[in-house]
Order: sequence, then C-alpha cells, then structure tokens
Amino acid sequence: MPFFFSVSAGSGLSGSFPEGIFYWPLLSSINFVLGNLTGPLPTQLGKKLKHLTKVYLGRNYFTGSIPDEWWQARQFRRLSLTKNLLTGFLPPEMGNLLDLTEVAFSQNHFTGTIPTDVGLLNGLYWFDLSRNDLEGTIPPTIQHWEKIEKLDLRQNRLEGTIPAAIGSLKKLESLKLSNNPLLSGSLPESMFSLLRLEVLALHACSFSGTLSPRVAGLKELQVLQVSNNKFSGEIPRELAGLENLWKLWLHGNLLTGTVPNEVCSRFENVDADSDEVLIEYKADCLSFGGGSSKVECICCTGCCSAGRVGLTCVDMGL
Repeated sequence: MPFFFSVSAGSGLSGSFPEGIFYWPLLSSINFVLGNLTGPLPTQLGKKLKHLTKVYLGRNYFTGSIPDEWWQARQFRRLSLTKNLLTGFLPPEMGNLLDLTEVAFSQNHFTGTIPTDVGLLNGLYWFDLSRNDLEGTIPPTIQHWEKIEKLDLRQNRLEGTIPAAIGSLKKLESLKLSNNPLLSGSLPESMFSLLRLEVLALHACSFSGTLSPRVAGLKELQVLQVSNNKFSGEIPRELAGLENLWKLWLHGNLLTGTVPNEVCSRFENVDADSDEVLIEYKADCLSFGGGSSKVECICCTGCCSAGRVGLTCVDMGL
C-alpha cells in the first residue's frame, strides 16, 4: 500500500514556487502559507502530483490567474489561495472539481461573475470569495450545497437580491454578504429556515423592507449585522428571544420607534460573565443637529445618527 505524505514550509520559502516537489509523486498535501513566494502558480501541479488533494498557498505574493490545468485536477479537495495578488475570472470549469470541500480565494483581485457551475460542487462546506472584485448576482444554483457551513461573499460588487435558494442550505452556520452596495431587495422568507445560522452579516448593502419577526426562529444566532441598509418599520421585539445573540447592529437604517423592553432586559440583572449578555448593540438613537433621534433606546452600547458628514456613532459607555 503506498504511503502518502504532506509537506509544510511556510515562512521558510521565498522566490518562485519550488518545482522540486514534482519529484514526490505521492505527495497528498502542500502547505506553503505565510511564505514569500512570488510569480505565477505552477500549471502542472495537479497533473504531476496525481494524489495531491490539499493545496494551501495563502498569504504569499502569487500573481496572474489560476491555471486552466487546475480545473482538470479532479483529485483536489481543498484549495486555499487567500491573500495573494491573483487576478482573472473564475471559469465554469470550476464545477469540474466535484470533490472540492473547501474553496478559500479571499483577498485577491478576481473579477467577473460567480459561475453558475459552482452549484455542482455539492460537497462544499466552506466557500469564501470575499474581498475581491466580483460582480453579477449570487447564482441560485447554490441550492445544491447541502453540506455548506460557511459562505462568505462580502466586499465585492455583487448585485441583485439574495436568491430564495438560500433556504436550501440547511447546515449553514455563517452567511456574510456585507459591503456589497448593490445587493438589494427584501430578505427572502426562506432565510428564516436556516436554523443552524450563527452569524448573519448583511451590513453596508442596500437591503430594504422590514425586519421580519421570524428572525426569532434563528435560535442559534450570535451575530446579527444589518446596519447601513434601507430597512424600515419598527424593531421587532422578537429579537429578545435570541438568547445566544451578543452582537446586534441596527444603525444606519430607517427604523423607528422604541427599542422593545424585552430587548433591553437582556442587559438587566445579568452577570458579566454570563453567555446571555448582549455585548454590542447599536441603533439610530443619537440626536443630531438639535433634531430628535429615530429610535429611542436606553440600553444601546452605541448610538448613531446620519448627518452631513456621514454616519456618526457615539459609545454610550454601557
């Protein structure tokens, strides 16, 4: 039985990719994270290393696009290229790698759209394309990602609405779509069936509509960031039922009224070390220029108000 092995070097490397590893045909994993590697990615990586399944090349200085040959390396399971200087498009052939479980391409300069063929990757549990220059819509083909736990598309130029298909991702624990100013529309009702969701980050987009009381059904939710959007109506008192919630950002919207007592009661008579304490809560409760605030809140840790110079927030010292 062949003996497969891994190689890890990291900060001990510099220069171009060390092609000497091509003489190790039984190599199954490469970890050169935090190196000083430069130049293009090696085109023959998957062809010459038939047993290579895990590729970790993040935090280097690789340039150029991902070689076309990589999309034929069907043995790949984990690809991490985070924080390099990579460019180019993500092709439909990305859907060829049916065994992929992890895609981490954040903090590069990828452009174009997210190919609909990524829906074929139904073994994914982590998909991170954040902090690139991607545009277009979120493909509805993500409905096939039955195992996905973490989906991060923040800080791109995506547009359109969140597809109703998001409700099919029953194992999703973290959804981050923040800082996509052209994402708009109301939140799909299907989103409130994601019962394992712990992080929902939607700030700095253009979402609108009201905040549905159905958010109370997301019992595992710890972080809810919907600030800097166009949400309107009153703050739902059902938020008080989210016992695991510790960060709540509601500021920079068109929300009005009084923060329900049930929400503020989360601050009262709670031991400082308790898991039930709401640590960070921001709303538009700051009067600006002599005017009245849009939201009344006696328990917010931060109060904000939009003025001529943008959004102003003040730490309330709670």
